[in-house]
Amino acid sequence: MKHGVVTRWILAAVSMILVAEISLAGELSIGSKLPQADRKMKNVDGKTITVLDAKGSRGTVVAFWCNNCPVVKAYKTRMVKHAGEYKAKGIGFIAVNANDPAKSSGDSLENMVKDAKKHGYVFPYVVDEGSQMAKAMGASRTPHVFLFDAENRLAYVGGIDDSMNSPDAVKTPWLKNAMDALVEGKKPATQKTKAFGCSIKWSSK
Repeated sequence: MKHGVVTRWILAAVSMILVAEISLAGELSIGSKLPQADRKMKNVDGKTITVLDAKGSRGTVVAFWCNNCPVVKAYKTRMVKHAGEYKAKGIGFIAVNANDPAKSSGDSLENMVKDAKKHGYVFPYVVDEGSQMAKAMGASRTPHVFLFDAENRLAYVGGIDDSMNSPDAVKTPWLKNAMDALVEGKKPATQKTKAFGCSIKWSSK
């Protein structure tokens, strides 16, 4: 086998390995920098904003969200409460809808606007066209929360708490505990939990 053929074969093999690694990439690792921080996305108020526009002085919650998933519905009131409580403590919030509206009925921008008004969202709710941010972060569910610290590094990822059905039955408020830690200038004791909810309906664009 000629040297040039061998070289091309090796390069092809390496390329295939890299593609495989990219396709198998999971959640963003703890300590990773916020990806696509300055990417502009359409908000329900008609403006285009970035995650950095929603950034808090102590940290930022990026929550992958949607309109109709039963799990998201169970958490809407809690998320509004968390956002209202922690804004004054320096934690910013932004909800990101990565669902392709062609594959997930009810997730159009028009319906997002209606949903935000209905539930009194006190945070931006934006469209992740092409599911680009979800893919960059390795988000797979709605809800799936990523909490970044003041330096835009991932401090916590996973679920909101351990009781979807009732706020009164929550024993471990994972997200709340993690936010409290950042407010106090500490690292969260629990940095990763399993996100549970509906699968993201990926855009093929």
